[in-house]
Amino acid sequence: MQYADLAVAKTDIIAKLAASGFVRAEVVYDGADDNGQTTAMTAFDTEQSPTVIMADYYPKETWKALADDLDTFLWAMLDAFHSGFENNDGGHGTLTIDAATNTVKLEHSDHYIAYDETMTEG
Repeated sequence: MQYADLAVAKTDIIAKLAASGFVRAEVVYDGADDNGQTTAMTAFDTEQSPTVIMADYYPKETWKALADDLDTFLWAMLDAFHSGFENNDGGHGTLTIDAATNTVKLEHSDHYIAYDETMTEG
């Protein structure tokens, strides 16, 4: 998805979130070993009361359409900014969509194996 398309998708997902009665959503994902998945989704109303949209990898039936839309937007964002994050050691993060401020924030961490090498001679 091109950046211009992401702008349209952002407007669309914010409208869908607001139409569902929410002002903010948090979408959690992770991946490694060539597999990536959305693990949880929570939406918040104007009182900041949380509603679980997805837990333990499965969307709640009541919110399945919204969960599908949030998932599609998440993967479009990941494809644009962190394509292939799920390969090798993988990564994880949270996408926050804020309808009240018309903003989207993707917080992402890459996983990697690091080591320190020392050598001692005597």
